[in-house]
Amino acid sequence: MLSSFVAQLRSRAIMRLFTAFTRILLAIGFFAPGMIKVLGLPFTVMPTTTTVGYFFDAFFQAEAFYFAVGLAQVIAALLLLFPRTATLGAVLYFPIIINITLVTWSIGFQGTKWVTLLMCLACLYLLFWDVERLKKILPIKERRSLSSGKAWLKPTIVFAVLGILGYVLVAMINLANAWTNFGVLGFGVAAVCGALFGLFLSFHVRLMPTD
Repeated sequence: MLSSFVAQLRSRAIMRLFTAFTRILLAIGFFAPGMIKVLGLPFTVMPTTTTVGYFFDAFFQAEAFYFAVGLAQVIAALLLLFPRTATLGAVLYFPIIINITLVTWSIGFQGTKWVTLLMCLACLYLLFWDVERLKKILPIKERRSLSSGKAWLKPTIVFAVLGILGYVLVAMINLANAWTNFGVLGFGVAAVCGALFGLFLSFHVRLMPTD
């Protein structure tokens, strides 16, 4: 039903125009602020006595992180400009704009918080527009049943044993005072952790699509 609705939506010329408009608008909204960060320029001149100024001053001082966020914004903006890469651009854009929205709402960034919220919703719309492409990476298709067979048992046991052996090694070299802190109890903890790892590993493999 969702696929049919999206297909009808994409078939309308007015909606394709709106989607292109949204992509370009969001790209513009990220490119300029992103370039400011990439060039190492301060994002705001507000005094540090204000909450907003204090936050962005600290953000600016974290130079590597400041640059990385700006670069991610620029890349997301450029990807949105081209139809072939627009889906990837929206996927990259979404977590960035969510974080920005949370920041602007958390520090009381006046009218900007409403702008970022609208940008967040617009990006969500773009993801909805490309839901058919996203189905290839999202767990939407039916997967094989987990109930048949006992394929999960072997890796569970194997990793439980490996967990115990790992604890023995850690205890022998006295890494992080493991024996002092856990003693005999550590064998049980290591076995349970190893078993859980093997269990999730088995389930993950069985959930992976074959196509």
